[in-house]
Amino acid sequence: MHIENDAGKLVHAGSKTLCDYNRAGSPLMEIVTEPDFRSKEDVIAYLEELQKIMRFCGASDADMEK
Repeated sequence: MHIENDAGKLVHAGSKTLCDYNRAGSPLMEIVTEPDFRSKEDVIAYLEELQKIMRFCGASDADMEK
């Protein structure tokens, strides 16, 4: 797990590049796994369990569908 702050992002529009700072300073949690998944069912099961853990420990609402 990596914990950092979102630094914003660059948006390229034609010949211009814009800086989007809407989420700058927002907490960002990145979870990295080994490439162990053999099927989409494995991925779904992993993400459902991870969602339960994030909600249980209060680290996130884990409502990515919103």
